[in-house]
Amino acid sequence: MEKIKDFIENGQGVIGIEFGSTRIKAVLIDDRAHPLANGSFAWENQLIDGIWSYPQEQIIPGLQACYASLAKDVETKYGVKLTKAKALGISGMMHGYMAFDDKDNLLVPFRTWRNTITKEAASKLTDLFGFNIPERWSIAHLYQAILKKEPHVKNISHISTLTVYIQYLLTGKRAIGIGEASGMFPIAPDGTSFDKKMLAQFQDLIKDEGFAWNIGDILPTIKKAGEIAGTLTKEGAKLLDPSGNLEAGIPLCPPEGDAQTGMAATNSIAPKTGNVSAGTSVFAMVVLEKPLSTLHREIDVVTTPEGKPTAMVHANNCCGELDNWVSLFDEAIKVTGNTVSKGDLYKSLYEASLKGDENVGNLEACNYLSGESITSIDNGQAMFLHKFNDKMNLANFMRAQLFSALATLRLGMDILDKEGVQIQRMSGQGGFFTVRSVGPKVMAAALRTNIDLMQTAGEGGPWGMAILASYMVNKKKDEDLQSFLNRAVFKDAPLETFSKDDLKKSFDAYMVNYAHTIKVEKAAVEKIDVKNDPTIAELKKRVYEANLELVKYGLVVLTWGNVSAIDRAKGLVVIKPSGVDYKTMKAEDMVVVDLDGNVVEGNLRPSSDTPTHLALYKAFKDVGGICHTHSVNAVAFAQAGKPLQAYGTTHADTFYGDVPLTRSLTKDEIEKDYELNTGKVIIEAFKGIDPLSIPAVLVKNHGPFTWGTSPEKAVENALILETDAEMAIKTEKLNPNAKRVDQYLLDKHYLRKHGKNAYYGQKKK
Repeated sequence: MEKIKDFIENGQGVIGIEFGSTRIKAVLIDDRAHPLANGSFAWENQLIDGIWSYPQEQIIPGLQACYASLAKDVETKYGVKLTKAKALGISGMMHGYMAFDDKDNLLVPFRTWRNTITKEAASKLTDLFGFNIPERWSIAHLYQAILKKEPHVKNISHISTLTVYIQYLLTGKRAIGIGEASGMFPIAPDGTSFDKKMLAQFQDLIKDEGFAWNIGDILPTIKKAGEIAGTLTKEGAKLLDPSGNLEAGIPLCPPEGDAQTGMAATNSIAPKTGNVSAGTSVFAMVVLEKPLSTLHREIDVVTTPEGKPTAMVHANNCCGELDNWVSLFDEAIKVTGNTVSKGDLYKSLYEASLKGDENVGNLEACNYLSGESITSIDNGQAMFLHKFNDKMNLANFMRAQLFSALATLRLGMDILDKEGVQIQRMSGQGGFFTVRSVGPKVMAAALRTNIDLMQTAGEGGPWGMAILASYMVNKKKDEDLQSFLNRAVFKDAPLETFSKDDLKKSFDAYMVNYAHTIKVEKAAVEKIDVKNDPTIAELKKRVYEANLELVKYGLVVLTWGNVSAIDRAKGLVVIKPSGVDYKTMKAEDMVVVDLDGNVVEGNLRPSSDTPTHLALYKAFKDVGGICHTHSVNAVAFAQAGKPLQAYGTTHADTFYGDVPLTRSLTKDEIEKDYELNTGKVIIEAFKGIDPLSIPAVLVKNHGPFTWGTSPEKAVENALILETDAEMAIKTEKLNPNAKRVDQYLLDKHYLRKHGKNAYYGQKKK
């Protein structure tokens, strides 16, 4: 104990900090990479305006809380304050996008690896470079912002990942490890810098945008493992440790991604070695002997911390849904008045899976909490599926969930297998392996290769980062990283190998049904995930604004009236919520329903007239928007039981004949499915009439409905109907014997505005 205390007091310890998906973790290690103390802080990414992000205001407090936790652990264990360190390393989730102006202001919220919003950009860049650009990569986010004409792009001074941002705050240097850099922009074949040819191609691609910046200038400076990438400044020390105990002057190694810390933590940086890191997300990497034979959009090509090309299969989802189920079981246990530690609960549930059937009872599970590019699914919807005669029990359920966590990874690894990529050794690390009796066996079966697990497998990213920092200050002269790892970290390290054969047949049987699982997942996402659909968001905005037009034109009072619109490609209708005051109503309050009236998105009840709207959309195939009001003059005709007769050319400009009046609803029709039957009597009134030639109706004793090819057109027709009704009332008052307009005059005025021979107004360009 005294020896360790002196070691820490003399500043010989090395600190590694990693920003993970759900926790920021820190570790202090000795010169043999043995963990001496740990710290952590829990945080969660948030879906903000359709983008997965960590708010900037949480980043620094999270870092400080994590470091404080480490310092407290040091003081508790050894009775000393953490004031010095020999080296420090920062790592985090690879990829993502942080854009800053020349005053270091963050221009848009941090866009994390989890987002699948750059499909167009990633595809175009992949075609341009002949090199796979995944949706997670920083350059894909930048180009997508350019394609969307986002205003912040013109103000960019530099872009970075989260680790580069932290490195800059601590050192004042915008340095990046080459492995982390390989998730921002492709690396040159010699493994030393960003690919100059591709930089030039990108710059040429955007030359007409008129940006003041050059792509090569806004990227961070690349450093390799072993190089010093900055020194902790006084400001950086104060930021990291507000207590003031930590001294400045600590050298920082190049910041790396979680992929590279995984390589270091598993001694997997030589060709034909690989590692798999499994936690919230999962990725498997194999250091390549030679380039892949062809471009694979499912495979990332990144590098080791020394710049060697590495094939990576990355799945966004791994343990997230598993953790949700374990938490649910924990709640169930507590409801009974019992408690069990989370560790014991995980172990018991995971080990229960070992008793499952080889065919997993034919149970199916999909763990997608977010989208997956490997299966071309943009957004996630976790699911569990089983038929009535499937064998549903705890063992099969847990096995299905565990297999689901790695099924998408398997699909990607199958591609490397077909490429002939050889794997001599595959090591595992991360939270998935915490239950050593289960996790490694499942992973070995998924990857079809034995898995080596070291005693440190559960240490994860911060330990790997601390090793890279230790390499910078403790390596021998001209010692490469592999030699350092073999000598100083993994020499005589206990190793346990788990066979691929224990669960291989069972995992293969599960994958037989996985194609069906993905098919169902795609259908579920297509139907359910509209909250982040930009076309639906735009339609909600238009419907909201169309409803406000009713107030503007005096067509409604109080909360009366509603406007809706349909997206026929998706089979979805956006409509005003029921009884909401126009003064407080917002665009996000608009409710999305399917054509059966099921609420697909929205927290409020849809308009009570929704069944009427849906019936009309189903019957009138060319209608894109519907409006219902209780405007005074139109309602007067409905209550009088009179159709709105075509008295003149004002009417004829919009309505090709009298506006029909429906029959009265029967008592049974009113008492059962009133709103639906309202739609039915409207449809009945238009038998033999083109609904777009007379885009309005008067429901007897009720009021007007109008429609058009858009919600805006429906409101316009409501205004015209009300104005026309007012004119008709005055006409009849002045001349009770007024006659219908002559047909030839009605024809002239209607057809000069509508149809193929229309000539009113300006030609459409």
